[in-house]
Amino acid sequence: MFRQEDGVTIAKTYGIDLDASEAESKDWRYSQGVAGKDLYYWYVGQLHVEYLEVPAAPDRAACERTGYSNDGMSADQVVSGTTLCVKTSAGKLARVVIRQVNPGENGSLVLDILVWQK
Repeated sequence: MFRQEDGVTIAKTYGIDLDASEAESKDWRYSQGVAGKDLYYWYVGQLHVEYLEVPAAPDRAACERTGYSNDGMSADQVVSGTTLCVKTSAGKLARVVIRQVNPGENGSLVLDILVWQK
């Protein structure tokens, strides 16, 4: 395992870098804007991420499959309980669970994140 954290909150128009170690950035390089982010929450509720939707709690082997989409997720796909395998910009794999979706103009997501070593 590279890094794990539950309850990560991301507001609309903000994103995180899943390749950031805890020593480099305790907040996953959380900042506004899409540049340098592996996961970005658009103002319209879409999620910019290279992902594969999977059943609950996949292990690393399950995330090594092909079929990832880099089109991102539409707002109607971003729902509580959704579990994703995610590819980072540095080639790591991660499991991301959408725990809570707080809708509205100033909405946010609450995520549980596990990133595996490359």
